[in-house]
Amino acid sequence: MKVMFIVFLTGFIFYSCATDPATNSSSLGGSADDWLIPKNEVFDGGPGKDGIPSIDNPKMVAMDEVDFLEDNDLVVLFSKGGKLSIYAHKILDWHEIVNDADVTVSYCPLTGTSIGINRNLEQNGQKKKTSFGVSGLLYNTNLILYDRLTDSYWSQMKNQCVAGDLVGTFPQNEILVETTYKTVKEMFSSAQVLSNNTGYYGKEQYGNYPYGDYKTNNSRLLFPVSNTDTRVPGKERVLGVLIGNDAQAFRLSSFSGGTNVINSTIGGEAVVVVGNSKRNFSVAYKSHFTNKTTTLTFASIAESGQSIFKDNLGNNYNILGEVVSGPNIGERLAGTHSYMSFWFAWAAFYPATGLN
Repeated sequence: MKVMFIVFLTGFIFYSCATDPATNSSSLGGSADDWLIPKNEVFDGGPGKDGIPSIDNPKMVAMDEVDFLEDNDLVVLFSKGGKLSIYAHKILDWHEIVNDADVTVSYCPLTGTSIGINRNLEQNGQKKKTSFGVSGLLYNTNLILYDRLTDSYWSQMKNQCVAGDLVGTFPQNEILVETTYKTVKEMFSSAQVLSNNTGYYGKEQYGNYPYGDYKTNNSRLLFPVSNTDTRVPGKERVLGVLIGNDAQAFRLSSFSGGTNVINSTIGGEAVVVVGNSKRNFSVAYKSHFTNKTTTLTFASIAESGQSIFKDNLGNNYNILGEVVSGPNIGERLAGTHSYMSFWFAWAAFYPATGLN
């Protein structure tokens, strides 16, 4: 079964490069009015529903047990209740969804986007815990998930349920940070790592990238998008930030010469954007603590351990927006809806985006 899936996926990728993909609208069911996105722009990715299997019982291991990651490999970092978890792109490329205890980590390899979703969904006024799976459908070449509670469909980058019983609702997001394995090792030596012993494929498979030159070929897309913006090469990685109707993109390449801090306003909300192109990270937080309203201002510091920027109260923060030293130790900055993305994808979803 594993071999058949690999052969199928490889064949599908080559097929997609050579032919125009067909719309999936004829097989979606219901009317176009049932969808919040243009039904004729929803495409069948090929493997089918759950054809790309989510990881539902992730096995986590200590860093000293990890031998399959190189320093420059991209990973996703999640923190909650003092627990730090790392999910490598090498594994997410093949599974796209990890349903962990406190979060669903969703990753779309075609748009380069990682978004954390709280697993508790509200149905009929009650919150119920669910898991998510890969629907096999794409919009703007981006992952559409489905939840296993109601079988509703969720556009990852639109961050909204686009069809089904929960149509129109928004998930509660969790903060994820994308960076390199080296950067995480330097900052968080106690973090647990998603094992490559997943129970689905052999370990050697996770050393192979399934999409050829896709990440570096700016002219190669497997599916159509609704808007094209040539201000930046298509596969350049940007931090996209969306607050209200205001979308802004920050080029990772612009954060050169050490860690840079930008105090900005997006959608009427004071935010801080912190990035370092050499260490391969860019993050954005609201300029106040969770459940607080006092606006803070921020500046860069001489980095030491986890501390990468500071505020006007004398607090030092880590990459996760957590105070690690200072008068408000234990506090955390409120999150924004922000994530790393290939430029072409961010511009497709948010054509009016600003570019920094």
